[in-house]
This record gives sequence, structure tokens and C-alpha cells, in this order.
Amino acid sequence: MARNPSVQEFIEDNGPLLAAEERLLEACRVGGVCRLGTRPEVYRADREVRAEFLKVLILGGTKDCDLDPSRVWLEGAWISGQLNLSYRRAVGQIVLDNCRFVAEPRIEQARFDSLSLDGSHLPGLWAQGVQAKGDLFLRGITATGTVAVNGAQIGGQLDCTGATLDGAGGKALHAQGVTCGQDLFLSGITATGTVNVDGAQFGGQVDCTGATLNGAGGRALFAQALRAEQGLVWRDVTVTKGQVDLIAAHVSNLVDDLESWPVDRENRPDGGNLILDGFTYDRIVGPLGAAERIAWLRNGTKWDGEFYPQPYRQLARVLWNMGHDRAARQVRMALAEDMARHERFLDRHSRRVLAALRKFSARPGPRRRERVAKTVSELPGHRAEVATTTVDKLLALHGQVDPNHVPPGPGVQPISETTRRYAQRQFRSDLAWQELGLRARIARSWVIDHLSNWVIGYGFAPWRSIYWLVLLMSIGATMAALTWKEGSFAPNSAPILVSQGWHDALSADNPAQVWSDDEFGGKDWDSFSALAYGADVVIPIVPFGQTDAWAPSTRGPWGTGLWWGRWVLTALGWIVTALGAAAVTGLIQRDKD
Repeated sequence: MARNPSVQEFIEDNGPLLAAEERLLEACRVGGVCRLGTRPEVYRADREVRAEFLKVLILGGTKDCDLDPSRVWLEGAWISGQLNLSYRRAVGQIVLDNCRFVAEPRIEQARFDSLSLDGSHLPGLWAQGVQAKGDLFLRGITATGTVAVNGAQIGGQLDCTGATLDGAGGKALHAQGVTCGQDLFLSGITATGTVNVDGAQFGGQVDCTGATLNGAGGRALFAQALRAEQGLVWRDVTVTKGQVDLIAAHVSNLVDDLESWPVDRENRPDGGNLILDGFTYDRIVGPLGAAERIAWLRNGTKWDGEFYPQPYRQLARVLWNMGHDRAARQVRMALAEDMARHERFLDRHSRRVLAALRKFSARPGPRRRERVAKTVSELPGHRAEVATTTVDKLLALHGQVDPNHVPPGPGVQPISETTRRYAQRQFRSDLAWQELGLRARIARSWVIDHLSNWVIGYGFAPWRSIYWLVLLMSIGATMAALTWKEGSFAPNSAPILVSQGWHDALSADNPAQVWSDDEFGGKDWDSFSALAYGADVVIPIVPFGQTDAWAPSTRGPWGTGLWWGRWVLTALGWIVTALGAAAVTGLIQRDKD
């Protein structure tokens, strides 16, 4: 363990104390405050304190120094030289506020009771693994290099309120793996470069209110696996450039406003500047409208061409637990819609790749080869790998080698030109069939997706099926009423159709209505009801007796229309009824999920 130097030894090695150092020494002997003034912007001899002398005081000197062990409190000094406290133990409270450091302080693995650098100007701070029993205050500092506190262990707060941090395009604040007993305050900071709190753990909250973040070509906030026991405050935040990465982060309360999150205004298919995959929270203190939250999710669930559904499920679960059942269902509906839409997007892009490959195989050329490379490069990772294998096979068939990919392995025997051309034709045929299959899958997906959405809200709004049944019944009833008025209905009974009474009524404009009167003997037949007929056609599982009693004829246009339309209405009724029943039976389980 290194021996602490004494003041006398410092004087012997470095000459007499400067004026500011004399004042600081006197303050340290009585546990007082040495306040030299505001932060110096230019060098002043009466403000200079040498870093080595400051180190002597911070380490407590020796017994003959007669220093008060409670604190070293210095304000407004010009600190020349490099303050190096690495792996040393500071004595008492250390306050170096509103000072200007000429060189970057190095305090890695140093131990403090508490440390304050409020309002100071630093060319950076190297404090990796620093330990503080109390607080580490960096409020209002100006740093022209990285503030590195990664791996720090802080018993109290890490407070960077109002700091200006310029990481020169690298890390503005490097706080990876920090363990902090209380809060992290980033309120009002202006950061150029990444604010890195990857894997950090805070017993309190992470407060970013009013922060301005500029990733300068990298991430604006890198918070993967962040833990904040009392929540994340994300209000009035401005992200001018860079990503906000919250992968696998967890906070208890999410306190936000939606305007503070970065927005993918270009709706890029490969994702924008917000990554929410794996981000979990227990409660939201902020806007709870489903439409606004769904827009927030859509900004943060696509990355590198992939779609990540977890954020939707997380939000739906939280809304459900908070009692917002309807909003939770709307979020789950949005998830189903967006998943289907993304799958169709991938299928369409895969189809474009197949089309480009087929055209290149039919007429190889540099431009078509560039087109193939471009379409393949736009695919997400797993599909790009599959497409690359197909490209390699195609190039091998055409006797070309793609420099961007590994050529076919050894042991491949040369083939004749006739065999090659046959293989090329077969390859193009396979591509055409695959392309056709993708077109069919896209169309089928579109129909099923929209039908499920419109009719039952993807299973989360089964009552929509009732609206559709009412609409179909209304259409059927209207057509039945017009057909009856037209005189194009007849009893659905062979004996009646050959009876004398029916034949006598056929001369009338509306035989069915005339036959139903007493004169022709049809009064005891089941009375016609247009509404009941519409319901009987649309809801086949509930018999109303109308379709058994009456049938449309083709003697008029409305009769012809109903003759064919009833089959369509019945088919649609079956579909709507089946979807509605499936949605109702699965609704309780979905709500639990």
C-alpha cells in the first residue's frame, strides 16, 4: 500500500505553495470551504492549484499535516497537471466544484465517501470501477471527452443533471455495468455521443427529463439490460440523431410522453431509431390511448428487416393489468395485423428476388446481376442466407463466380453444354413456380388477414361478427322483400306447385301473395316474412322455417338475383358464424395471455 505524502514533502519536492494552495490548506485544516470564485475560463495565477498538491490533501496527508479528515472542499480553481487517484482511498467528502481541469482526472478503482465535480470543466473523466459510499455528483459539468464511470459502485446517486458531455462521436457517458443504490439523473443533459448504461443497475429511477441526445453516428442511448427499480422518466427528451436501444431493459414504471421518443418518419422497413425488443415495465405513467401507443410500438419493433412482436405483448399485458381491457385488445389486434403485414412484405421482397434471378438466368448481364445483388442485400438476415445459396447455384449453372460468396466446393464434375442449358431451363421453371407460389401465398394471406380483422378483430373483437350477421341479414331481407313484391316467390312444395289453387293464382302479378289469400287455399301455409327469410338464409344453424316454406323463382330479375345470391349469403353466414364462435371460445384464454 502506497504511503500518503505529507505537505512538507510536497513543498520540498515542488517548491513553495501557491496563493490558492495556501488558502486551500488553511480550509482543510479547519474542515472549511475554499471558495476562490466562479469557474475560471482562462488561466489565472491566483486560482492555480497543482493536481499533485490536491492529491496530498484528498488522500489525507500524514498526521503532522494536521488536516481535518471530514472533507476537502474547493471551488473555482484552475487545476494544473493530472489528478491521479487511481486505486487510492480518499479521506472524507471531496468537493471540487466549478473547477477547470487542464488534464483528464484519473480516478479508476478509487474509493470515496462521496465525490462532487459540479459545474467543473474537464477534458474527460476516467473513473472506471470507482467506488463511492455516497453520491457521485457531476451536475452541470462540461466534458470535452468521455466521462467513463463504467463498472462503478455507487451507494447513493449518480447525478449528471444539466451536464454537457461531448464524446467526440464516441461515448459521451460510459456507465456500462454501473451499480447504483439510488437514482441516475440525466435531466437536462446535452450529450454528443452515446450515453451508455448497458447492463447498469439502479435502485431508484433513471430520469432523462429534458435531455438532448445526439448519437453522432452511433446510438444516442444504449440501455440494453438496464435495470431501474423505480422506473424510467422519459419526458421532454430530444433525440436529434441516433438510436434509443432498450433491448432487454426493465424498469418498474415507464413515465413518458410520446413526443420524446424518436420517430421513424420514413417508415423504413428495416426499422428506425427506436429498439424496444425485450423492454419490460410494470406500469405506465403517461398516455394510455391505444392508437398513440400502437404508433409508438410500430416505431420500435422493426430492426434490420426483422419484426419483433414482444413489445406488443408487453404493452397489452401491462394495459390489461392496469384495467384498460379494450386498449389491451386493440394492441393485440395491431400485433396480428402487423405480423401478417410484415410476412407479406417479406414474401413480396422474396418474390422480387426470384423474379430478378429468373430474368438474369434468361439473359445474363452485368446490370441484371447488379439487380440480383441489390434485391438480395435488402432481404433480412435469414432470408438473405437462403437467397445467397440460390444465387450461388445460379451462378454455377451459368459458369460465373460471385466474388462476394464462396463458390461451390471441390468435387463438382464439369457438365456438358447441353446438360447445362437443360439445367438452366429447369432452374428458371423452378423459380417461376416458386414465384407463383409466393404470389398465391401473398393473396391468401391478404384475404385471411383482412377477413379475420374485419369480422372478429383477429379474435379480440368477436362482437364484430354480430354486426356482419346483421348486415348480411339486412341484405337478405331487402332482397327477399323486393323479390316478394316482384312476385318471384313460390311455395317450396312440389304438391302445392301442381295444385289447382296455385295454377289459378299464376295469372296474377304476385302469385304467392294472391295464393296466400283465403280464396286460393294458401292461408294456412307458413306466412312469408322478409326479415325471417333473410335470417334463415344467413344463419343456417338456426331454422326459421322460411326457406323450407318459400323459394325464389327466376321469373323476374330480383328473383334471379335472390336465387343465386342466397348461396352467397349462406356461405358468408357460415364463415362469419364460424369465425365468431371461434373468437368467443378463445377470447378468455387470449385475455389471460
